[in-house]
Amino acid sequence: MIYLNRMLRKGRRLSSYRTEGGAEVDLVIEREDDILGIEIKSGRGVARAETRGLFSLMETVGSYKPVRKWVIYGGDRRQLLDNGVHVLPYLEALRELERS
Repeated sequence: MIYLNRMLRKGRRLSSYRTEGGAEVDLVIEREDDILGIEIKSGRGVARAETRGLFSLMETVGSYKPVRKWVIYGGDRRQLLDNGVHVLPYLEALRELERS
């Protein structure tokens, strides 16, 4: 809750994203210069197919602002998938959100 309050004080707009076709993004953070789409997974691994909603979001709002794509997961290693999606462990993601 502390991180959420800090983001709101920074003027971030928080929402989620879902299409009629079933594409979804768990958390969308609109910032001054970009939009951060975040998928949240409890597992220790991330499959490329789990990033589909992030690309749907990018197609929808990408002409408005650049979209950064993250998956936050229960693993312990930061990764960059071959499709450009950043995969971050929970605690590392929270620290990075606090800095931005």
